[in-house]
Amino acid sequence: MNSVCRLIVAGALALLATTNSAQGMAERRLALVIGNNAYPHAELKNAVNDAATMTTALRECQFTVHQHTDVTLRQLDDAVDRFVKDVKAGDVVVVYYSGHGFQLAGENYLVPVNFKANDEVDAKYAGYSANRLLERVGAQRARLTVVILDSCRSSPFGAARGAPAGLAPMQTGSGTYIAFATGPGSTASDDPEGVNGLFTGQLLKGLRQPGWNLDRLFGWVRKQVFTASSGEQLPWTSSSVIDDFWFRPDPGAVVAGSTWGNSGDVRQVAASGTRSLSAGRYDEAVTLFDRAIVLAEKRGAIQPFEAVSRGFTQRERTASTLSRLAEAIAANPRDIGARRKRATLLVSVQRPGEAIDDLVAIQGSGALGWQDYAVLAVATLQQRRMAEAVAAGRLAIKMAPEIGMPHCVLADIEYAAGQYSVAVMEANACAQHGGPKALAARIQGNALRELGQFADAAKMYRIAIDAELQ
Repeated sequence: MNSVCRLIVAGALALLATTNSAQGMAERRLALVIGNNAYPHAELKNAVNDAATMTTALRECQFTVHQHTDVTLRQLDDAVDRFVKDVKAGDVVVVYYSGHGFQLAGENYLVPVNFKANDEVDAKYAGYSANRLLERVGAQRARLTVVILDSCRSSPFGAARGAPAGLAPMQTGSGTYIAFATGPGSTASDDPEGVNGLFTGQLLKGLRQPGWNLDRLFGWVRKQVFTASSGEQLPWTSSSVIDDFWFRPDPGAVVAGSTWGNSGDVRQVAASGTRSLSAGRYDEAVTLFDRAIVLAEKRGAIQPFEAVSRGFTQRERTASTLSRLAEAIAANPRDIGARRKRATLLVSVQRPGEAIDDLVAIQGSGALGWQDYAVLAVATLQQRRMAEAVAAGRLAIKMAPEIGMPHCVLADIEYAAGQYSVAVMEANACAQHGGPKALAARIQGNALRELGQFADAAKMYRIAIDAELQ
């Protein structure tokens, strides 16, 4: 049950195909996968590995894959010809490319391994137009086309001839989703120390998650890549897709037989997760418990910054509350209580910079308490200043080691930073010291899931959902 994108239950497939709200599996799924390493003057390490691992992942997602590596321009042209002839109206199509790319006059080009150009005119004919590829696939009237371009590495042409770095934005036709490894005009990491490029490595992890539609999948990948690159690489997407699509359908949607619309579904999905856990189907149990927790959270989940500020109701998170606090602070700039409350409130509404200003003012008027450092930790996390967030979280724990919440705050930060083993340890400390049980278990489950420990992750998710439903 651990293979990437493998469908869970054969009987569920039949039910899924007959459900109006679900994605039928009778559709044909085709993929063109290309990876180029062997550039004479700008060799890459991981593009061919990227292509190979994506091919495996897509085949496990029921795609028929045309894979090609280290292709010349003629070979690339032939590969596209053969692939396009195989596409039929109504198909789901994925085009994945890993290698060098460049832009000229706002148009993107894929770079074959025999690329050679003396000027821009040559370059247009020595590269393969990504727009041309998109138009050729679109002409076959596929139901959905997903184009994934991990080709924003510094190009040999751009370095030599002064072309803009990275790739240019692309317009999407109806039913088209385009995902870039990084934003327009930026370059992406080949991650020479790893097995895959940074973007593709995270994408492969995301493809393991059942029930993630395209926006959730690539949104998660964006966050992971941004964090792993310390803000240097931010993936970018463009979409004209209307209907949902899942690389791996959600077994919970089938097992629970619901549309996830009300709180009653939470218990039903959680019960399905318990049955899967008892049967030893751990990755299925993880998926079901995760779905149940998401549903429970829609009723009012406790996030780290909210737990720090339990006194705030949703009604108080308003402009009028901030206005009243501003008046109090204007009347008495040394009103630490008002500043502390405003800082916490500003973090809860995702305004970290202003929150930090208030915390600095508190520090100038007196010592910061553990709650202040906890708020500071979340504020700097929101700004993706990971080292500062970790340092503030540790200070909060140092000031109040026997209180659970600072441990949960640090656990959440360590999880966001990819330090999954540390996150498990801190979340456990949070629970041991009386912190929010659901939050601590959820963080542990998330981290254990990333570590591939699905049985333990499922158990923690069950604890989290039981605590949410109490």
